[in-house]
Amino acid sequence: MNALWDLWLPIAFVPPFLWALVSVLDLYFVHGLYQDEWDGTLISGAFQLFPWVLVALGILPFAPPPVEAMLFALAGGATFLVSFFFYFRALFRYADSPMILVLWDFSVLVVPVMAWLWWDERLQSEHYLGIALAFVGSALFVARDGLLRQGFLRIAGTMVWAVLLFSASMVLQEDAFRLAGDRFLDVYLISALGMVAAAVVVAALNPQATAVRVRRFAGYKTKYIVLLVFAEILSLGGTVFSQRAIDLSPSPSFVAAIESSTSMFVMILSLLMAGVFASLGREQASTMFRKQTLGWQQKLIAISLTASGIYFIAAR
Repeated sequence: MNALWDLWLPIAFVPPFLWALVSVLDLYFVHGLYQDEWDGTLISGAFQLFPWVLVALGILPFAPPPVEAMLFALAGGATFLVSFFFYFRALFRYADSPMILVLWDFSVLVVPVMAWLWWDERLQSEHYLGIALAFVGSALFVARDGLLRQGFLRIAGTMVWAVLLFSASMVLQEDAFRLAGDRFLDVYLISALGMVAAAVVVAALNPQATAVRVRRFAGYKTKYIVLLVFAEILSLGGTVFSQRAIDLSPSPSFVAAIESSTSMFVMILSLLMAGVFASLGREQASTMFRKQTLGWQQKLIAISLTASGIYFIAAR
């Protein structure tokens, strides 16, 4: 197991796979349970308590890391959760997933800039080339009919906060892990507390609306609650592996570039789901998943660019 954790590159591919699986589940099974950005933020924050339940049961050990590492971890967790608040806001208000995903992938470029500004990180030229290729590939993969169309500025005005906060969270987490030494689990648990704290602040902004949301979720059928819990645990797993990749990788910029492949995993999983539903005679569901493969020629070029970028990122 220790040998596995030393391999940051394969670990970095786990989060995009898990997050893609969550997207596919949401597309058919969980769609509609979240009504706005507040739902997504509060539920995601609440599930960050799960690892602390394991600590309380004695399953996971915990010892407080150094104070400075704790502060960076708390800040990293809080900014991570708030970044998804703005991501959900853009998604629910504008319902333009391709454009939102392209804008989200700007974090691939922003993380290296923040790392340079924060601790003067300087990567090798081939690494910057790899990051650029990964960004172009991920953007091309989800680009539809150009960005500069009606509504672009409004969506960008919301997504800029999502990108800046998400990028900042990766840089802050890197600092926390560096300051704590070989204490990944302790730092991660503090980061989870930062996410919970951010969710509590969001809930406190409108306690009456929060109470209404809690009653609404409590009224959902058991099968939907089970699917929701399953999706959130997968998402939580993605967060854990993402932080572990940041902890072990030479730079959070590399992790950001690899995580931009989420949309590609969505297409692969959608193809598998389309085949499963076709074999079950569920043609309507199969057709819905096959839509993820539209424009396959463009997507093939995008995958090639991203793969080339990852090759340069992994170069020594």
